[in-house]
Amino acid sequence: MATDQLVGMTVEEYLKFERASDLRHEFVNGEIREVTGARRSHNILTSNLIIALGTKSSGRDYEIYPTDMRVRIPGAGYYYPDISISPHPPQLEDEEFDTLLNPIVVFEITSPSTESIDRREKLANYQTIPSLQVYLIVAQDEARIDHYKRLDEDRWQVTISTGLAATVTIDSIGCAISLKEAYHFVLDSE
Repeated sequence: MATDQLVGMTVEEYLKFERASDLRHEFVNGEIREVTGARRSHNILTSNLIIALGTKSSGRDYEIYPTDMRVRIPGAGYYYPDISISPHPPQLEDEEFDTLLNPIVVFEITSPSTESIDRREKLANYQTIPSLQVYLIVAQDEARIDHYKRLDEDRWQVTISTGLAATVTIDSIGCAISLKEAYHFVLDSE
């Protein structure tokens, strides 16, 4: 399907196209955006965070998903967050079991090509998900995590953690992650 045929798709057309595709595409306001491959540092950060989350949430009723779990954004479309966490059992869109409706935590690991989208568009769109309690933006090239925490329906608090000695606490899942463990093998100073 040519790129010009992808603009203005319906949700149903997008899901049919996406489920038949070998590539991943996000769908926002009727437009499709290909999700490109990630750098080594991005992949290591994702792995380190999933390992830390899995270890620290062992025995709790949460499901942790890597990049391939699509998340529905009410009224806007679909994203593929780098990591999403939902309660168990999750709420899924349909019998394909590939689209999460109720994430409580979402991580996006920035890259030069996505940072503006992660910090503006995705922040605003993720905040429309009623179940979402925490949105974390993780930098690739420095030890920095921006932690957006829902205070109530319309208010969010941001805490910026920097440096390898810092820790990010995710109250909604009872988990704390040090930036040292998140950035293991990522930064040159290690």
